[in-house]
Amino acid sequence: MEKLDIEQSITNILSKYRKELSGRGPIDVNAKILGHTIYVKMNLAFSRMEKSMYRFIMENNGLDKFNREHLTEGKKLIDQTLEGKGLNSYTEKIILNPDLDKGFLYIIIVLNNNIEKQLIK
Repeated sequence: MEKLDIEQSITNILSKYRKELSGRGPIDVNAKILGHTIYVKMNLAFSRMEKSMYRFIMENNGLDKFNREHLTEGKKLIDQTLEGKGLNSYTEKIILNPDLDKGFLYIIIVLNNNIEKQLIK
């Protein structure tokens, strides 16, 4: 199994999840694995409602709470993807950081184990 295969699987599952949530998939998604972390950059066309929601959350210092409470399904999908690839890792934390002006959603996925070391074996 190769790192690129896992990165592609992560982009596919997150694209599908985004489409289920909003009815629209992302314009583009890139994922990179570095040790215990998966970095994802989604190019999105945020709806007015999404922009308003994210602005409200960010202005009220609620992004951490939002990340904790609303990402359970995303964690489950990522963990299932990693398990399906035969990796002994699970998601400890997912951090969302929207850039509303540029139309990007940055996602940091922190794992319990180093995926790159598992691939070397």
